[in-house]
Amino acid sequence: MPEHCEWCRNKLTPEEIAYPARGGTVGAVCDSCYRKEYEYECCWCGYFEDCDQQELIVVTEPVPAQGGTVQPGVYRILQSPCHAGNCLESWLLGSAIRRLCDLPGDLEPDPDYPAGYLCRDCQQRVNDQLHAEWVARTCGPIVF
Repeated sequence: MPEHCEWCRNKLTPEEIAYPARGGTVGAVCDSCYRKEYEYECCWCGYFEDCDQQELIVVTEPVPAQGGTVQPGVYRILQSPCHAGNCLESWLLGSAIRRLCDLPGDLEPDPDYPAGYLCRDCQQRVNDQLHAEWVARTCGPIVF
């Protein structure tokens, strides 16, 4: 059994040695390398989620986009990848996202990252909020 991560060559922890099986990886990979390649951190709650769960992206400050600028808000990812870049800069692909709503009031933006993804639970919170707003708009208050 290998004792070092096959990607970064750092020494593996006892847990990483005991449970080396990872979806999509070949050989033993440390948690840090696995997270960098296969997971992302939710920008709202900090929970780590598999990359294939990305349905919403949060933009916390204006960011460059193909053909303009994307303003702060929550966006549905219509097509993946929804961003592109080179070694000096990156930008969102405006045709790959659709604005859903303003930023949630209790979201604390990270000044180092102007955009980020939401985990499944936080995506559900946004979807529930949008549904409740839609019901209030279309049905109005219920009067007996």
